Amino acid sequence: MSRKDKKKSPDNFSKTPREHFRLMTAWMRVTKIHDTHTIEGTLSLRRWWFWNTEETIIVRPAGVICPQIHVQQAGQEPDEYAIEIMQYWKQHLLGKRVKIVFAQRRTGELMRDTYGEWIEPRLLVFLHPSFLGFKREPLNVKLVRKGWARYHAKSDWMLKEYHTQLQRAERSAKRRRVGIWQNYQSEVESEGWDFWTGFLLGLLLGLSISALWFYQNGRF
Repeated sequence: MSRKDKKKSPDNFSKTPREHFRLMTAWMRVTKIHDTHTIEGTLSLRRWWFWNTEETIIVRPAGVICPQIHVQQAGQEPDEYAIEIMQYWKQHLLGKRVKIVFAQRRTGELMRDTYGEWIEPRLLVFLHPSFLGFKREPLNVKLVRKGWARYHAKSDWMLKEYHTQLQRAERSAKRRRVGIWQNYQSEVESEGWDFWTGFLLGLLLGLSISALWFYQNGRF
């Protein structure tokens, strides 16, 4: 897909003053779910004490790799659990006001996603479903815990607490073998299985050879 054919994102944060992101959090009302990893909403920015403005923003859930829904490719089936994620987003986000935490680098730079069909990169955010969001798991982590998405590590993130939550969520999903991890087998389990398989096969082979020797020597 050429750059000319790509969609124009309404994200105009490059023109927004830096002071609006002093706390790196904001409130967003979700207006549209484009696909499993692209969410559109309006952000309220306070210009003066008596005057608020709203800006449209396109965001992507940070720290996760979601299955593709392929809404723009006719005849192509969606990836596994993509439909479940779309339904989950619509149930918990669409038409609702959520708190978002912007992913940022150690330098303080906001992290943007350059992959996909958007000319202007999407901002990476963590989605908290209510005004008590910081006492609840962000939806990004819940997707990983359900086994619907994979944890995507970023080594230069400033928000390390989200790294820890995502890592624990993925370990939990693997341990419970849910979602995409239904057939998962850890390296330790694989090595243990290989050891015992080899041990039992060697034991059976030894017993067979011993039985054959005793039979040939008339010991039976």
